[in-house]
Amino acid sequence: MDKFEPLLIKSKAPRVLNISSGLGSSTEALVNKWGNNEKFLFSYNASKAALNILSINIRNLWNSKNYGIKVVAVDPGYCATNLNGNSGPKEASKGAQAAFVAITTDNFEIPFIRSETNELVLEAAPF
Repeated sequence: MDKFEPLLIKSKAPRVLNISSGLGSSTEALVNKWGNNEKFLFSYNASKAALNILSINIRNLWNSKNYGIKVVAVDPGYCATNLNGNSGPKEASKGAQAAFVAITTDNFEIPFIRSETNELVLEAAPF
């Protein structure tokens, strides 16, 4: 972070995009929204939860310094990838499209964005 911060400050449109997952949402885990109590997912979920709090902390730090650096975490949805044996119902390209729109939009005030369906609808989601 220390190496990128000066470069981001110099940028005309400084932005940081982290690819997260709703599986890392503490709010959704508390109500067992996903119903995934499988041990093999625990480390993945924990890593995404850590990424979410890191995104929040960096965003708050840079906002407090008025750097104008935008930080967002995007949940591209359950996409078919090698990680899940291509079992996701959504094409990976659709998830990538959500990330692209999130990072290129001028309305960059939502800190966590989810795109659950093949439709490109970005919505605020709970960390």
